[in-house]
Amino acid sequence: MSHTTDSRDSTAPQDYYSSLDDEGSLVEKFKNIDDKTQFYTAMRRLADPLTQNFVLDFGNEEAWCASDLGTNELELLLSKPRDRCFGTRWINIWAPEEQKESIRAITRYYGVSERLQGMMCTEPVHPEPETTPTTLPTKRTPQSPHVVPSFQHEVDDAENALKHLAVESDDYRKSASASFKNLTFAQVTNQIWHFSSVDHGPRYTCIGYNTLFVIPTLSQPNGKDLPDGKRLWTWLIQCDDGTIISIQENPFPGRKGVPITEAKPVLDIVRRNIRFIFAGVSRQHFAMSESESLITIRVRHFSDLGPDQANIKQEDGPSLLFYYIFDDWVSSYGLIAKREHKYGVALEKLRSQMLDRPVVDLVNELHWLGRRLAVLKRLYQSYELIMRRLLQRQRMLRDEARSSHPAAIQYGATFGDMEFVDMRQSSVVSNSGYHNPNEKSVGVQLSSTAVARFERLVDRINLYCLSEIENCLNEKESLTFLNFNLIALKDSQAVEKLTRITILLAKATILFLPVSLMSAYFSTELVGVKNGYTKTQYWVSFTVIFIASILLLTVFGYASDTVEGSEGFLATDNMGITFSRLFDRLWGRKEMRILMVGLDAAGKTTILYKLKLGEIVTTIPTIGFNVETVEYKNIQFTVWDVGGQDKIRPLWRHYFQNTQGIIFVVDSNDRDRVVEAREELQRMLNEDELRDALLLVFANKQDLPNAMSPAEITQQLGLQSLTRRAWFIQSTCATTGDGLYEGLEWLADALRKTNRD
Repeated sequence: MSHTTDSRDSTAPQDYYSSLDDEGSLVEKFKNIDDKTQFYTAMRRLADPLTQNFVLDFGNEEAWCASDLGTNELELLLSKPRDRCFGTRWINIWAPEEQKESIRAITRYYGVSERLQGMMCTEPVHPEPETTPTTLPTKRTPQSPHVVPSFQHEVDDAENALKHLAVESDDYRKSASASFKNLTFAQVTNQIWHFSSVDHGPRYTCIGYNTLFVIPTLSQPNGKDLPDGKRLWTWLIQCDDGTIISIQENPFPGRKGVPITEAKPVLDIVRRNIRFIFAGVSRQHFAMSESESLITIRVRHFSDLGPDQANIKQEDGPSLLFYYIFDDWVSSYGLIAKREHKYGVALEKLRSQMLDRPVVDLVNELHWLGRRLAVLKRLYQSYELIMRRLLQRQRMLRDEARSSHPAAIQYGATFGDMEFVDMRQSSVVSNSGYHNPNEKSVGVQLSSTAVARFERLVDRINLYCLSEIENCLNEKESLTFLNFNLIALKDSQAVEKLTRITILLAKATILFLPVSLMSAYFSTELVGVKNGYTKTQYWVSFTVIFIASILLLTVFGYASDTVEGSEGFLATDNMGITFSRLFDRLWGRKEMRILMVGLDAAGKTTILYKLKLGEIVTTIPTIGFNVETVEYKNIQFTVWDVGGQDKIRPLWRHYFQNTQGIIFVVDSNDRDRVVEAREELQRMLNEDELRDALLLVFANKQDLPNAMSPAEITQQLGLQSLTRRAWFIQSTCATTGDGLYEGLEWLADALRKTNRD
């Protein structure tokens, strides 16, 4: 539990800082941010790119802050316990590669392992070097990333000293490619965005994680397979004396003189959460509007702000600060949680392009979009893993506090698979043969208010982030299927159009062949033929033969099912109507577009080809769609059979346009999924494009012994509630064909009735 270790009476903050430093530098730097002038000065320093760190001490009555402290000044702060008026100390460090000595001094005081210290001080991954002259190190950067460190600097670190000495060996240099010499912790976090770290010690709890910041005014591309934005690694440490240490990666590693037009937008975003929390500590910051109240964070007791703020105890400050630094909700909201996030917009744009002009190149764009979404999904899963391990540790610590005989608690690990770590730790315990009952568990206990907030954050990440990413991934899969289906449909329509044109040309040739023969006959030089016929006789013969040819071609077209339909094969500008339409009117021939859907394995494709071919065909699960024409009582049913797998169901809506009737196929023997079938049916019927469509339900597989009756299926699907839609349920057996044509009979009668109305 967070606490101060000073047992003396509370003193004035100036006296406390004076007691730490005889020279008075700390007294000069620490300012009261409850004062309006000092508060706005501190906020400006937080936005300054040159600010390297700050220390904020606060309690119920006081809040004092200093920035840009050196290593000696930080050691002075740690040399004596804090005064009682300060329940929480927040040490924030930016650009850690420039403050390695300060980080080592702080972490060494709290017993952080040397391995973890080394990772915190790792040089960041620098951008690709440009062809520019090598510049000398400035005061801001104690060591240039392009200059080999001196041996004197490496003496303090034996591993690094040996490493640089070994580099001089040619043999070592030749084998470097086969080792991990060139692999640094910064490269790991830069390559594996979902990498995370959870470590516990006797005096601290430490977590590390990547955060992705989206800069609205600047483009931050990271390649095709990574989301756009600025990725930064963060270390967050809670200590047992109420100290919180936050270390954020430098957004401009190895760069000097970054233009203010580039630095300011980036720093405004990456330091936004820090500023919100910092401002919430001061009495000068109050939520002046409803929108600002969403980002107002309180980690300090304010008795004059109402009962909610009065409930914050001074000892809750460190735990709440630890939570709010981790929960950068504003960044998550802009990245994926809000409804119009850029990935949803990109998917909708691709969908519009597919419907307008489906091409294979769109599948490539969907592939890379899916890769970026997968990276985001793993990133948020890493947050979930961190919180799960934190909450698990808190349960252990609370159980130990309640028990007089604490159980053996295993040490946490910095990285690695959780199951592997548990296996390794359990083997260590078993090999030891005994456990010391006096051994104290590692980790720092959070307050109950912070634990409750972490539990809530787990739910929010699952509900608003991971579920939204999963929906986008499912929609991406659906759009991939849709694109291929639309390409296949487009090709099918092109082939059909080409076939119709070919038939039209063939019929035109056949149409004029008899009159050509007649004209040739009238022009022959045979005796009795030449000059034997008048002009009137020629045109009468021409008309009779032409009309007879048209009639014969029309009869042949209907007999062979090669009539061009609404376009007609003899339409002319002068006539204004085709002979095929004329025969359609005379014979009452109509067309109807039917969409046949249902859950997978319901028997849709078997029904389609039983109607089309009159026989049973061996089918496989439909991935895209099947389309066939079935004629029944002068009505041509164009039946679209669309797959029913859960990932394909979102595609159904793309086939709703111009649909006159729906055949919904239900597996009467599948009682476990009848509720799922009802949900899909109700969701489909709520679409505006299907408001006038007829509904025919095929209760299929009635030959099975445990099949539900049509009456039971009617009740399960809630068909009685469809008072404004014409519907009919028909018991069927796809393998025998029973009930199939009875259903088409109802569709035909309902269509005629609709046309009469």
